[in-house]
Amino acid sequence: MFIYKGKRNYLHSSDVISFINKNYSFNKIDIKFHKILTSQPKIIITNTLNKKSHHASIVAKIEKKNIKKFLLFKETKVKIKNDYSYDENLLNKFFKLTNKNVKCDLNTEIKYIDLIVSMSKFWHVTKIKRKKWLVARVNLYKKIYDKQNKQISIRFNKIMNNSYTESEIMINKSIYGKIYFQGIGK
Repeated sequence: MFIYKGKRNYLHSSDVISFINKNYSFNKIDIKFHKILTSQPKIIITNTLNKKSHHASIVAKIEKKNIKKFLLFKETKVKIKNDYSYDENLLNKFFKLTNKNVKCDLNTEIKYIDLIVSMSKFWHVTKIKRKKWLVARVNLYKKIYDKQNKQISIRFNKIMNNSYTESEIMINKSIYGKIYFQGIGK
């Protein structure tokens, strides 16, 4: 069962990724967030995508040893009833910003994906200054195993119309994948 992160009224991307990381075995993952998911999702596992797949709020392609599967997260009528305390702004003081990247070298139990999303969002809010930024896609070339000491760098490669970005994720100087954000509103 999912719960809301902080004061949000939708499932947070990092919680979806953490759920997949905990419950499914994979070497590579490519998750696309098509719509905000506000209910307990119905998760469908399939080997191929079809026209009905496009109705999923979130589509995750997981790959292990060249075998691909798709996880489709679909909206249901089952409400999410609880939340947990979380304030990503408390982390901002640990992030080092430049015009093209954000870095963090931190000894913490906070999950990598939570830091990656918080770092990226902080850069977006500070440098592009839109009211709301949401994760649109996360493409990891390898699985991230959480460790205590986290050395993360996110380099912003493409900014399209100040509303969509593509960034490269590096952990301990090794490229792990890309994260994409979409700006909502002005």
